[in-house]
Amino acid sequence: SSFGDLGSPEHWRERRRDDFDAELGLELGGELIVDSYCSASSPELHGSAFVSSALVGPEAATALVRALQTCADPNNFRLPEAEYIDDVEIDEPGFQLRGWLFEHREEESNLEETDPLRRIDPGFTVPGPNFAAYHELSHTGHGRVLARSDGAEIARVETWSDQPPSERGHRRASYSTGQRTWVRVPELLDFLIATQMDLILEVRITRQYAERPWREEEHKYESGQSRIYLLRGDGTLETMEGHRQLGGATCGAAGT
Repeated sequence: SSFGDLGSPEHWRERRRDDFDAELGLELGGELIVDSYCSASSPELHGSAFVSSALVGPEAATALVRALQTCADPNNFRLPEAEYIDDVEIDEPGFQLRGWLFEHREEESNLEETDPLRRIDPGFTVPGPNFAAYHELSHTGHGRVLARSDGAEIARVETWSDQPPSERGHRRASYSTGQRTWVRVPELLDFLIATQMDLILEVRITRQYAERPWREEEHKYESGQSRIYLLRGDGTLETMEGHRQLGGATCGAAGT
């Protein structure tokens, strides 16, 4: 995959709701991106996008969406992952925030470490053991796929890089690298209903300009912009601007 033309530098930092929706794969409907990191670069521009998600108790879910969405700096918070037990996870009466994704790290061989063309991170993130056990899933594809016994893929990881070699003369106008974790929506909703939890998702998009002395004041580094989503077990996807059914029309106020 490639991000293609990154567009005009004058409009580079303009982000619409559709830009955030696209990072979740909402236009496809049958699957949802629950974790990702994507990076795109050109000689003048650089951008990155992140998706993270965690389980949240329904009672506190709306309040948490509001609190995170109004946070001035999105770097001041992060959502927990399943294997880390720390002060990010919360388990109090009326307020639960739990990790459900597991980061798998693959060991690099000596050959891979010295390969100048190897540009894909060997680590990846998949739904954790609770999700796999609930749906009776097994790991295939070197751990990058969670599938049922009949072979149906319920969760999968895609990775790519079209970054050209660094040698002079091989630089293209733009390139991208990334990794996305996709989960089928019906199985995800079944899991939320069974655990009596909702899913909170953060999509963060950062857009930078190449360092140029004459642009120092006009194009300072930015920490990015975040959009917070809440997925209910009935398939309702909420933001502060309104709500909609996955794959359906937006209800309430529309954001930009």
